[in-house]
Amino acid sequence: MLIPQCPQCKIPMEHEDTYRTYGGLADDYFAEQQLWSCPQCQKDYAVLQEGKIIDIIIKNIQEA
Repeated sequence: MLIPQCPQCKIPMEHEDTYRTYGGLADDYFAEQQLWSCPQCQKDYAVLQEGKIIDIIIKNIQEA
């Protein structure tokens, strides 16, 4: 996970919560809606982080 910088004062923000996820292995991407806060400005920001899944391997197969 990348740590975003505050748009106002440019210091690293603090992760508060991840409240929605999208995608998965079958979709070849994963995205998260996150809540971040700036400890200096005392402001909250909604951040969307998304990435492509590029290397999927099967680690184990067992009878269920």
